[in-house]
Amino acid sequence: MDELDNVDKEIKYLKEAILSSQKYLDKRDLISILLDDVTEYSLDEVEKLIEEFLNKEVN
Repeated sequence: MDELDNVDKEIKYLKEAILSSQKYLDKRDLISILLDDVTEYSLDEVEKLIEEFLNKEVN
């Protein structure tokens, strides 16, 4: 078994890099609230957080 098989190959980004991405241009306000400044996130994690927030039931 190769050691690289155990490594998470998904790239992670800091909030600052995600905010500067063209992909999330229309969701910058939301991302600035949802993401922590020092935590790194994969794009799948960002998508999941956005989707969960947008699908939350309003009380």
